[in-house]
Amino acid sequence: MACTRLFGLPISMGRLTNLTELDLRETKLVTPPKVVQAWETEDILDYLARYDEADRNGVLDLVDIGLAAIPVEVTDLTGLTELSLAGNTIAELPNDFAYLSNLVDINLDRNRIQNLPMFMMHFTNLTSLSMNQNGMAVLPSIVCNITSLTELGLAHNKLLYLPPKLGINSNLVHLHIEGNNLRCPPTEIATKSVAATIAWQ
Repeated sequence: MACTRLFGLPISMGRLTNLTELDLRETKLVTPPKVVQAWETEDILDYLARYDEADRNGVLDLVDIGLAAIPVEVTDLTGLTELSLAGNTIAELPNDFAYLSNLVDINLDRNRIQNLPMFMMHFTNLTSLSMNQNGMAVLPSIVCNITSLTELGLAHNKLLYLPPKLGINSNLVHLHIEGNNLRCPPTEIATKSVAATIAWQ
């Protein structure tokens, strides 16, 4: 008989390496996501094991697994310092993402992110933010307020300009903007160096 009252699998199940069959049919699980529930048992356990390990070392890798949204179990890991969600189809960060303010490195490459929530200005530990290949036409304004950033990835988007306010970030050392069609600052300035780009602003 199916268990219809089970809403989530505990991450500790990832330790059950001898488990060979897991039937999730007729359940109403919220977590893991539907895309993961369709995987083979071994792969589901590997997914859960990633969270179990991340709970200990603060690093979570969810690259290229077909996520359309950030799983609810991610925001339970409030001690995360590194999070990679590259290669999915995520369009926005949920409100609960605010619980991840200890993050130092966020990789959102190859998603559909067009904007970022205002609460990220309080991510004072964040030094690296990568949003390459998201199809962005306008840089989210909040990025200029994350002054702890030393590295910012904006390559291969659809940006036409960088806001002058980006110039207030004196900590920014690495700015990746290749593959855009920038008009302001001009490409010849933007490709010189971060210092030249910031100075032009």
